[in-house]
Amino acid sequence: MIPFIKDEDTQGPSVHHPSANLIRVVADNAGPFTYTGTGTYILHMAETCVVIDPGPMIENHVDRLVSAIGQRRVEAILVTHTHKDHSPASNALKDRTGAPIWGCTKTETPSREASSAMDESLDETYAPDKILSDGDVLPFDAGTLRVFATPGHLSNHLCYFWQEEAALFAGDHVMGWATSVVIPPDGHMGSYMASLAKTLDLAPEIIWPTHGQPITNTTPFIKALIKHREAREDSILTQIQGGNGQVMNIVKALYTDIPQALYPAAAQSVFAHIIHLIEKQQILAPKGFSITDEFRSASQRQSAQNLQR
Repeated sequence: MIPFIKDEDTQGPSVHHPSANLIRVVADNAGPFTYTGTGTYILHMAETCVVIDPGPMIENHVDRLVSAIGQRRVEAILVTHTHKDHSPASNALKDRTGAPIWGCTKTETPSREASSAMDESLDETYAPDKILSDGDVLPFDAGTLRVFATPGHLSNHLCYFWQEEAALFAGDHVMGWATSVVIPPDGHMGSYMASLAKTLDLAPEIIWPTHGQPITNTTPFIKALIKHREAREDSILTQIQGGNGQVMNIVKALYTDIPQALYPAAAQSVFAHIIHLIEKQQILAPKGFSITDEFRSASQRQSAQNLQR
């Protein structure tokens, strides 16, 4: 079982000071995929600061960010990835502070069948002044941040490791309140699993996600996420081996504890796992396959071939 953290601040706009050098400003965009809202982090000293994940383009959120920044000079606006609840406010914040936007690459790949159902569409306004890469070291007044590439939730996803505090600003890669959604084609389950293993090796002492509370039991939490994904994939393979080869039917069989409104999100996650199983040659798929196709396991084909002999 994943030890989810549900003890959360109240929904709606809020400003928190979780540590001496950190401010967290929560946007007014609570929802089923943003929890109580996007939490923008301001890592600061007395005269300078760095903003991490500026959030959605909501005027009162930008106003509260500017107010929290005060007279500090913003050294950079850092972006983890380009979903609309993370990056759009970067342009407005740049206009009001003069700070450059640094972060992930742009991605032009639309999330297949996901935007309308999940409010997870891509930010087409994202205009970084500097593209960051895995391993880049960013020395700011308030601390040194190392860029930590974590593709999976989205192919361009980055985290930022605060070296002095062994703290990871994790975006949507690891969250305490729920598992991260992986939406094909840009989201990729194999990459996500590899990124989780990479994060486990990093062994941060604390994880600050963009949504929800910080995670302090980081190693057991990440291990639980990995085991959950592996168990889910095994369950999906078992369903297909048993003749249930359609994604939505698998969702109905496995996701018995969620409302039907979340079925489209669950379907995307199941499809991501199926693509991973196809890549591992455990699942068969027609050429140009889609989420609506019927899938079979490789063992089913082998059994059929044996019967024909």
